[in-house]
Amino acid sequence: MKLAQKPVRRSASVLAALAAGTLLAACAPAAAPVAETESPAPVVTESPTQTPEQDPLETVVEIVIRPERLDLRDDAGAKVAELSYDLDTDELVAALTTVFGAEPELEVLEARTHFSEMHAYHWDGFTVTDDLVGKWDDDGSGNSVWVETDGPDVIGMNVFVTADATVVGAVVLTTEPGYRAGDDVAALSAELGEDYRGNGNDRIIVESGPELGESQTGAPNANSVLLSDWPEAGGGAAVAGGSRITAPMNLGEGGA
Repeated sequence: MKLAQKPVRRSASVLAALAAGTLLAACAPAAAPVAETESPAPVVTESPTQTPEQDPLETVVEIVIRPERLDLRDDAGAKVAELSYDLDTDELVAALTTVFGAEPELEVLEARTHFSEMHAYHWDGFTVTDDLVGKWDDDGSGNSVWVETDGPDVIGMNVFVTADATVVGAVVLTTEPGYRAGDDVAALSAELGEDYRGNGNDRIIVESGPELGESQTGAPNANSVLLSDWPEAGGGAAVAGGSRITAPMNLGEGGA
């Protein structure tokens, strides 16, 4: 037997609530669109500019002339480098060119009695002289000529240097005891108890290196730094009324 379905009754208040909810939903504003956030632009960091390193030789403000080398010092008195007189001539001249900030003038000195052919590299007040290795020989016609050989240098070291000034450019030239070109040779002779002849051939030792053997003259047989008014071969004439510094010279050898 089929049962009759009972009709569902909804109260007026329920229907009113449903209608109000539908109306509110229909009237609700649409959600605002979400704004897109722009990605920050990449930041480019430039690498710091590399500052070229300064050549240490460009910091030299003083050259100290020693018996067997040049001591190069900066403005704090620190030794930047040593240049031995036995260095290859081109290497030594290149280093001094950097120190002085100028190229030297080359003078070729022809061989003559008692002296080999020499190359003198002149800056204004300072000279490096290379006595080229060689010997005198007969050219077959009775004439003596200079022949280059592979033997040792005429003097004990490869080059010698001469200072005729106290400053070259901005670089001071001095010696370890403090004597400089232009100092009074007669006064130094008296101070050291040395004989002074005043004939332009006075040479006073201001510093000597290690002894190299028995002396033949009474002076130390050693490479030395000299204050002199004697025009050394290859160095030009001494400053009138003044003096020059030369090294290395060995006054203990018979031929010095």
